[in-house]
This record gives sequence, structure tokens and C-alpha cells, in this order.
Amino acid sequence: MTQASAPAEKPLVELNEVNKYYGTNHVLKNINLAVNKGEVIILLGPSGSGKSTLCRTINRLETTSSGSIHIDGKELPKEGRELAKLRAEVGMVFQSFNLFAHKTILDNVTLGPRRIRKLSKEQAEAEAMELLAKVGVDSQAEKMPAQLSGGQQQRVALARALAPEPELILFDEPFSALDEHLRQKIRREMLHALRQSGTSAIFVTHDRDEALSHADRIAVLSDGRILQTDTPRRLYWSPSSLTAAQFIGDSIVLDAQRSSDGTQAQCALGTFPLAAAPQTPSEHPIEGKLLVRPEQFVLTETANASPHTAQPVFGAKVESIEFKGRYTAVALNINGVCFTLDTVHAPPVCSGDTVRLAFEGTALFFPPEQE
Repeated sequence: MTQASAPAEKPLVELNEVNKYYGTNHVLKNINLAVNKGEVIILLGPSGSGKSTLCRTINRLETTSSGSIHIDGKELPKEGRELAKLRAEVGMVFQSFNLFAHKTILDNVTLGPRRIRKLSKEQAEAEAMELLAKVGVDSQAEKMPAQLSGGQQQRVALARALAPEPELILFDEPFSALDEHLRQKIRREMLHALRQSGTSAIFVTHDRDEALSHADRIAVLSDGRILQTDTPRRLYWSPSSLTAAQFIGDSIVLDAQRSSDGTQAQCALGTFPLAAAPQTPSEHPIEGKLLVRPEQFVLTETANASPHTAQPVFGAKVESIEFKGRYTAVALNINGVCFTLDTVHAPPVCSGDTVRLAFEGTALFFPPEQE
């Protein structure tokens, strides 16, 4: 007798057909999103795409015009004590830290546990010190926020958000005020603390490297719509639309014609193998857009050398070379198509040289309805 499988665990957060208007401006359009327990979701999109507004609807800092939002199976209250309770139980970390300037770092972190979890002062302080130690600022516990650097204040903001033991924390561009080196360090530390706690998180960012590196899943927004929600790897290599593909990573896009069997596409550069053939082959070639990632091209040798690959090989002119330390940026031109290839092992070439480029992997093809 076959044993029945256990029912799938319900998502912690569910948004169904959520819409938001500012007057006649439709800023969120039929948003559907589910966040699982312990999952890190990143809302990624350009400025004005609606990602911060979407994040703020989840604890009613922004109201919705229609649709429903459920947290742990309960519909989000619109007002009153239940809404105040929800806001206390859902943590939020802002770009501006929002620490209480008149309270010490320790008092900032103990406030939530004492008010929400009803811990004694001694219990709250003991747990707060553990959290501050996890994020590396326990030595600053007796200082005031103004005495700390921006990076230290952001660590405290995370500790304060974790202290009430919420099931969910919302992060609205939390690292954008920090310099690049500090941003990477704080980001790693904060994600590590989140993973240890098992807390679900929704991050807002326009930084695609941040999203690709740290998300369990990414929701790509454009013009108030979610274009695709998927794992970073699937989103990068199997995007559902040309718009999502271009936003998630550097790309070369060309007009192309897909063969009737769907196995290859012809463009100005030549013929490229395609990632997946359509389930139903067409009677005629299909016009559309071909997309390849620059890193799929590999500098082999100079143009008069024999290529060591069965994949497509192209001749390209070197327009410029910039040494970046960890890598070299080589600007290339293939029949008028220009792009930059970042390579760790650049061959000894100079501007004006002609080189061979081998293409590795498969290209993506988007018919007009997927653009």
C-alpha cells in the first residue's frame, strides 16, 4: 500500500491579486507572491517598479486598493489593535536604520522583547547581548546610536528586528547607504544571522548581484508587475521573458530567426544552438530576439590559430583593454556588435588586434509574445 505523502506546508506570506493605486497611477498590478517559512525572497527591479511599495503593503505601511494578503494563514488586518500587533510582530529594517536616538544600543534591542514577548529586563538584556554579539557590536551596547558608524547602526537595526523573534522581517534597501566594501561585509553577516534564526525575509533591492548571491528566490518587478519569480540560477539561465532576462544580467540581444525545428537561430553574428526546442515545431522559421550572455564567449587565441572547440567560433576586433585588478575588461566588436568581456585569464592582446571567440553553451530565443 502506497503511503500518502505529507501535505505541503502552507506559505508564511501569501499575496493574491494585490493592486495599489495612487489616484489614477496604477503602481501595483495583480501581484501574486508566496513566501515560505525560512525563505529569503528578494524583490528586484529598477527605481519606480513598485518593489518598495509592495514590501510596505505586507505590514500595512501602505494600504492596498484590492486583493488580499495573508500572514500565517490570517488575512492582514486593516486597522486597530490587530494591525498594531502585526506591525510589532513583523520586523522591518530601513535604509535609514530608524534607531531610537535617545536610547542606548542595548535599550534599542531590548524594547521589542520586553513589550512584545513580555520578558523581564534581565532576560531581555541577556538575549540582546547574544544578538549583538552575533552581529559583532556587543562592545557598543552602552553607547548611543550617534556614536556608532553607519555599518554598526545597521547591525544594531538587524539585532533589534530579530529580538522579538518575528517569523518575518522586511528589508527596504537596507544596504544602499553603505559603501561597497562595507555593504558586502554587512550583507553577508546579516544573511548569516537570518539563516541561523530561521526567520523568513523579504528584501527590496535594485542590486542584481546582491539578489543573485543571496536570495532563495527572486521576484523581478517592472512597471508594477512581477515578471517572474524563480531561483537565481533558473531566472538567469531560463528567464520567462526578454525583459526579465535583460534586467537580471548583462546580455547581447539581436534580431534573429529561429529554425522551424527550434534547435538553432540565425542572426547577424551567425548560427547559435538554442537552449530548448519548442514542444510543437513550427511550419516556418519564427522571427524574434536572440539573447546570449557575454560570459558565454571565451577568448581562445589569435585569429590565425586553430580553435579547440566544436562550438561556434567568431573573429572579433579588440576595441580596448582595461585592467581591473581581479579581472581584465576586454571591449570587443563582432561585425558591429560591441560588448565587454570580463576575463581572469586574458591572452596577451592589444587594442586593434583580431582574436577568436568560442561560444559555449546555448542561446536563448524569445518570440514576439515573450518580449
